[in-house]
Amino acid sequence: LYDYDHALELEPENPFRYSSRAYILSNMNRIQEAIKDYEKAIELDPTDSVAYNNLGLLQESVGFNELANQNFDNADKIEGIKLNGSTQILGQNTVDESVDPEIPILDPEIKQLGESYKEMRYFQFIKMIFTHKKVRNDFFRFIWNGFKLK
Repeated sequence: LYDYDHALELEPENPFRYSSRAYILSNMNRIQEAIKDYEKAIELDPTDSVAYNNLGLLQESVGFNELANQNFDNADKIEGIKLNGSTQILGQNTVDESVDPEIPILDPEIKQLGESYKEMRYFQFIKMIFTHKKVRNDFFRFIWNGFKLK
């Protein structure tokens, strides 16, 4: 943490320094300080979708769900991503809104989410890959199978 503090002294206008320190602070369970650093990072670089997402995760962890959802939305808007619907990803690819692939959901914990699973934000879905063993295994199996559902 000392090194991150020192880096901020050297580059106080560098948003990456604030995001980096916020990450360390959050892992030290110093959530309020981490939130302030992510807010400062966003102030300095309002196009940093990762900072918006990480800020949302911290806000969600302390019960500020409405603020968290706003930050998840901001992250998705910056990336041009919605999990369903018409989307432009990295300015090149589009997703056809009329196609609604039926993805089998076998895990009971995930299945109970029902339709909300389809409405999930991109970063929420990515978070599930890292927090739910079944989703993670299915994701890696999907990649291993050449991006095909089997």
